[in-house]
Amino acid sequence: MRKVRWLIYALYVVTFACISACSHVDEETPRSFVSRVITETVDLRGKISSELLAGKQNVSVAGPLSLPAGERGGVVQFEFGWISSTGAVVVYAKDRVTLIVLEPHVEKGGVSWKCITYPREANPTIYASGVLP
Repeated sequence: MRKVRWLIYALYVVTFACISACSHVDEETPRSFVSRVITETVDLRGKISSELLAGKQNVSVAGPLSLPAGERGGVVQFEFGWISSTGAVVVYAKDRVTLIVLEPHVEKGGVSWKCITYPREANPTIYASGVLP
């Protein structure tokens, strides 16, 4: 009976050690942060694009940037977010040391978006050219 208790106790200790050793924090890399910002700004970029295509020089959403809760449930956290009067979206996250600039370009009857990141390695490989679809 003592051996069984000792075995159960040892099993609890090993289980606790394994659980403690595994990280429960869902850490977000700079690259995944940039991907989330790009994803969460799709609607905003669509609105800016339509205003620029309509010939407006200044967009109506210019000013401080706030993003709604995303698909993952959490709000994208950043220290500074701004939308310029020309439609450029700037986001800075101090804890990830990441700067993102999403810049619209009106050409050939459409709007293309350029993604500039610092550090450069934070740019997701799908956007390696810097141009967003």
